[in-house]
Amino acid sequence: MTDLQEPFIDPFADDIVNDPRGVDYSVPGLNEAAANSVIAAIDALRHDPRPRIHTRSPKALLVLSPRAGFGKSHLIGTLFKRLSGRATLVNIRPFEDTDTRWKSILMRLVQELTFPDRHTAAGDATGADQLELFAHGALSQVVADMLEAIGGNARTIAVLRRPASELVALRDHGPWLGYLRRNMDNRGWLGQVAQRLARSGMRLNAAPVTWLRVLYRYAYGDDWELRQACLDWLQCEPIDEELADAIGIKAADRGRVDASAGHLNDRAKARVLDLCRLAGFYRPFLICFDQTETYGKSPELARALGTVITDLTDEAVNQLTLLTANVDPWEKRLRLHWEEASRDRLAMPYLFLEGVTIPQARELAAHRLAVFDLPEARRRAFWGDGRWLEGLSRDNPQMSVRMFLNACSRRWHHGADAAAPDPDAGRVPLQTLFERYVDEVSAKPRRLVYDRDAFYWLVNELARGVAGISVDRVRAKSGEQLPRWRHDETRFVFGFESGNHWKRWHTIARTAMAGAGRHRVLVYPRTPELPRIPKPTWKVAQADIEQARRSSLLILELDRRVLVRLYAAHEFHADALQGDIEWSPEEVADFLRHALDDFWQSILGWPRQAPGEAPQPESPPPPTGELQRALVNIMRAKKFLSLEEVIERLPGAPDREAVLGICGETARIKVHTHPNMTVLQWQSAG
Repeated sequence: MTDLQEPFIDPFADDIVNDPRGVDYSVPGLNEAAANSVIAAIDALRHDPRPRIHTRSPKALLVLSPRAGFGKSHLIGTLFKRLSGRATLVNIRPFEDTDTRWKSILMRLVQELTFPDRHTAAGDATGADQLELFAHGALSQVVADMLEAIGGNARTIAVLRRPASELVALRDHGPWLGYLRRNMDNRGWLGQVAQRLARSGMRLNAAPVTWLRVLYRYAYGDDWELRQACLDWLQCEPIDEELADAIGIKAADRGRVDASAGHLNDRAKARVLDLCRLAGFYRPFLICFDQTETYGKSPELARALGTVITDLTDEAVNQLTLLTANVDPWEKRLRLHWEEASRDRLAMPYLFLEGVTIPQARELAAHRLAVFDLPEARRRAFWGDGRWLEGLSRDNPQMSVRMFLNACSRRWHHGADAAAPDPDAGRVPLQTLFERYVDEVSAKPRRLVYDRDAFYWLVNELARGVAGISVDRVRAKSGEQLPRWRHDETRFVFGFESGNHWKRWHTIARTAMAGAGRHRVLVYPRTPELPRIPKPTWKVAQADIEQARRSSLLILELDRRVLVRLYAAHEFHADALQGDIEWSPEEVADFLRHALDDFWQSILGWPRQAPGEAPQPESPPPPTGELQRALVNIMRAKKFLSLEEVIERLPGAPDREAVLGICGETARIKVHTHPNMTVLQWQSAG
């Protein structure tokens, strides 16, 4: 027995997949036809020998679900697991602004690439993320092709043809590092490589020399600032000249600090297309658009999604685009607003998700019961004579996984016929649900990075209806439409800047000061992983930025606790839009407007209140390393504990967000978020 008392555990309560990468189990046979169709399309892209200069998927794939709960996100998770090592996997969450859609897609793509290819054992052993594997895979093949063309050493060429997960070990190979280091500064060698790529038909928007150097610095560099600058460049962010020089980025590829929103959007699209072209040296992309109901909020968003699918299908090589949607929103709010050309880019017939069969239902229930190591007597009571399963299926011939899990949950708690409504059941309170989302986001620390679309939704959509705030949009000089709040006599204009270039922030400061006398405040949210603005090394811009911050520029430095709640709110509302919870989007939004009152007031009360600053605890918590060791020791011994029980046992009384963050970085600890509690589980090796 564990410390968890079985009446508090509901092994069937978790019925929503918020992160496809967290899927570690799939019912054999369920939705296998759809999954196999996607895998076959990826394998078709892998059929031609590298480099695959012109390999293209003829159509995007659309997976339709009869309604919410049939496993759209779970299918993506299954694909991520089955295609690991065969495709580079990217889950694109919805963009909120049509003018900057490609900028949002590129940022999400690069952020996803910094996640590990977790289902590949070799990748786990090396600690390499997907972008490192991409860099090793592409760079080694380019060099191998070059050596082969000039009659280079056959043994060296054979080594460079190995899988990327094996090439990671070359980071410690002195002769190879010396060879790369010399040739990354060798104009003649780089020119030969560029000529070979051009003759093969590969046309990159950024210079091949720039791409080689960026991939080299990211894959083999140990300087954190340079690696971060490579990520910034990949996301089309301007970077300091000194860093660009150190990487070796050509002047024409550095971008303009004062570029318009339209120009930045075009550059972002070009960068996505370049990544797909370079994937011909490595492995194809699987680009998934999930949560598509969000695009149905407006005809403009729906049309923009259609144009993105058209552009990817027509212009991007070495990639397969996958969309998921529920039938009703697809027909009434998405397809209706797509141009005919966009609809023609989808393969016919569409792929459909299936209901769960009785054998599959039995398999799923048995798996859930096994996960929690529950008492045998309780399991037998749950199964009974088994006839309730047949009745459940007979009454619901198109039974979704969620419908089945909900029936199991009712039976677990009350022992009643699973097909009968539960007279005691009501909707889980919104506050309780929100706390679950906060716990889920807290357990994904790697996702607590800058998310332009989450911020845009917060200040442009959710803020509508907050007392004292009138929301509209204003067009900036860059051409971008920025959300604006009117509050009494003050106007708050929201900008979105994740970059760290001093010229860009100097321009922002000067623009802010120009409106200081007109009761206008520019607001720029910043997340904890981004450098503080201004940087101490900025000599020219520092004084102007500090002056602007005292009068008309609010750099909203959000701490981790606040960020978790904001991102949890975004996830909560997205699930309501998809019909994944029993509350309507309007009900959830109204709740969140009140739940985030401190956030609104931290902006409206500026400069009297400092936004995003958490109160300092009376005594600091133990260092993260010490806390992790204590947490691991507790979980190894107890196997299952509620989060509250774990916190009671830990030194220093750490807050739940900190504990969950450590869990998210500890592979052996799995977090189960249930409506009534959050449970931690120690997972045995293998």
